[in-house]
Amino acid sequence: MAHEFGEVILGDQPLTPVEVERQIRETTERLEQGVEVVRNRNRMLKEAERLLKREKALVYIQHRSAGMSIKDSDAQTVVDTDPARAERDDAEVAYWYARDLLVQLQNKLSALQTQAAGLRAAYPMAGRGL
Repeated sequence: MAHEFGEVILGDQPLTPVEVERQIRETTERLEQGVEVVRNRNRMLKEAERLLKREKALVYIQHRSAGMSIKDSDAQTVVDTDPARAERDDAEVAYWYARDLLVQLQNKLSALQTQAAGLRAAYPMAGRGL
C-alpha cells in the first residue's frame, strides 16, 4: 500500500545493517516531504474553514432578508451550507491524516536509529578495515 509520503511504514522482515541505513535515509527523505504535505494540508483546511464561514454568513443574511425567523434561518443555513461543510471536513481529515503519518515516520526513524546503534554495538569493527 502506498502513502503520499512513500511506501508502507511497517514491515516484519529482519533488517541488515545496510538495509537499516537505507531505511534511515528513506525515512528522513519522507519526513522532509511530509512537512511540506502537512503545511499544504493545513493551508487547505484553513481555506475551507474560511470559505465555510463566508458561505454561512452570506446564506444566513439571504434567509433573514427573505423574512425567515432566526431559528428557521439558522436551520436552513445548516442545510444550504452542507456541501461547504463536507469540503471542510474532508480537508480536516486529510490534514490530520498527514500529521498522524508524519508522527509515525518520526517514530519509525527513532526505531531505526535505535536499531542502527544496536548493530554498531554488536559489530564494533564492521566497516573499519584492517
